[in-house]
Parts: sequence; structure tokens; C-alpha cells
Amino acid sequence: MSEKKKATLVINSYTYTVMHDEPDDYMQRIAHYLNNKIDAASQGGVQLNGQTAIVMAGVSITDELFKSQKNFNGLNNEIKRTMDEYDSLKSDNKKLQETIEALTAQVEELKKKLLIAQVSNEHKKSY
Repeated sequence: MSEKKKATLVINSYTYTVMHDEPDDYMQRIAHYLNNKIDAASQGGVQLNGQTAIVMAGVSITDELFKSQKNFNGLNNEIKRTMDEYDSLKSDNKKLQETIEALTAQVEELKKKLLIAQVSNEHKKSY
């Protein structure tokens, strides 16, 4: 397990020190993203105090999270359906390969019988 590090983040003009185990640039990207969301919440034409802007940014980010989770779950279900279809197609392919092999064997057997019949007819004609 990696050792926790301290990061200093400036969020909505306030400085916070957080413990984390992620790369420092990742933590700074989080702070930047949060600040952008706070700024977007504050640009709605209504003057928001700091706490309200942060709460509105949190609501926006939570909405994004829920929509991402819904999308992820939908993609997961699509992957499961695709894998089930793949398994079914794989099984169908195996059955078809077995049918092809059986028919190929029948064709070879019929060729042998035809050859024997032709040789037998030629042999009869020569007598």
C-alpha cells in the first residue's frame, strides 16, 4: 500500500491540505475541475455565496457521477449481451463445423462408392 502524501489545494479561494495516495497533478486536476464547477454555478446570473456555490457544484458533479454510472451500467449490460451472443455464435459455429465435417465425410464416402460403381460398370462392359 502506498504512503499517503499531503497536497495543498486551492478551492474557491480557500486553501486546503488533503492526504492522498494519488499523483500530485491528479489532485490538482481535481481542484481545477471543482473550481470550474463552482465558477459555472456562480455564473447563473444569481450571486451565490461561497458555500452555496460549492453545494451547487457538488450537485452538478453528483449528477455527472450518476449519469456516468448509468452509462457504465448500460455499457456493462451491452457487453454482457454481446458476450452471451458471442458464446451462442461460438456454439453454433462449432455445431456447423461438426456438420461440415460429417457432410465432408459423407461426400468422400459417396465418391468412393461412385468410383467403385464406375470401375464395376467398366469391368462389366469389358466382358
